[in-house]
Amino acid sequence: MSEENKTVQETGQEVALDSKEKTYTAQEYGALVAENKKYRARAQSVEAKLDATTKENEQNYLATLEKNEKYKDLANTYKSKLEKVEPYQEKYLQLKNVVREDYLNKLPDSIRKNYESPDIPMHTLQNIVNDFNQKETPKVNNAKAGRFAGYETEEDLAINNHKKYKETKKQNLMNFFKPSVD
Repeated sequence: MSEENKTVQETGQEVALDSKEKTYTAQEYGALVAENKKYRARAQSVEAKLDATTKENEQNYLATLEKNEKYKDLANTYKSKLEKVEPYQEKYLQLKNVVREDYLNKLPDSIRKNYESPDIPMHTLQNIVNDFNQKETPKVNNAKAGRFAGYETEEDLAINNHKKYKETKKQNLMNFFKPSVD
């Protein structure tokens, strides 16, 4: 048997499988994509209908229990729902407290006291911290940069900063004799 063609035994019949991938024309590919989108939309609509039906059935069940005055079963149903949700509530509250403390730690102590109240919403606290910790833009000297280490002429550099003048001269000579790499 060659590697390109393999045979598979299914219920007594031989079926040849071609290991090469089939190539599609643009028109065929477009048709396949459209068909895929159609099936995906159908599957999503069916899932949505299933969810809606499940919720409706649950509501009908609870309404029937209430109507028949089976409060014990009703209470047990709500209790089981509550027990499923309580761990997530505890995790949420712990996470919320950690995040709140992190935001408060970013504020100076003098300002922090004003915002320690748990009544302040998290997004408000976050905005306060972001506004307070916003860095000022550095002040930039808009003076025109000189060609010679900040000075307009070579003479100004030599007069005002003799050491820098020697370094600049030496660097210029080194660059002059340095072979160019092209």
